[in-house]
Amino acid sequence: MISESRITAIRSFANDLLAKYRVTEPPVDVKHIAEQEGFEVHEGPLPSELSGALYREQSRVVIAINALHGLTRRRFTIAHECGHALLHPKRDLHLDRVIAFRRSDLPSDRSEAEANEFAASLLMPESLLRDRVNESEFTTLPNPDRRIEDLANTFSVSRAAMTFRLINLKLLPEF
Repeated sequence: MISESRITAIRSFANDLLAKYRVTEPPVDVKHIAEQEGFEVHEGPLPSELSGALYREQSRVVIAINALHGLTRRRFTIAHECGHALLHPKRDLHLDRVIAFRRSDLPSDRSEAEANEFAASLLMPESLLRDRVNESEFTTLPNPDRRIEDLANTFSVSRAAMTFRLINLKLLPEF
């Protein structure tokens, strides 16, 4: 579990990056941000159970993404690996295995939870998300499933990632 103060710091860090690269509309060009931060992003086939990897050698940081996975998974993995690179600078090698987004699959490893928080904050910036939710009177819809799908498409993330983000920001009641 991550403390509230750490979550606030991670969200602030992601917001600083978004401001630095003048991101004002979704979807966030996460690959561009990673490359501007000096990370090499390589997409290629990896074993199906791996979504990505982070490799650090001196000043070089390489993010490997499984090109066999869908676009939203690849985008989340880039953001997640950026989180590891920026939040956990002492790790030289990190492998990320594919997990489904279910409550039982929430990471118990603090560094994984932090990288997930960073990725969600980077790909689905709170201010941009709140603007779109408020525009649509989302919270009063009788069945928000269609709107979740629309938001996920707008931000180019999976429906599951969007659902968790909305719950974490208290914009959608927990199931």
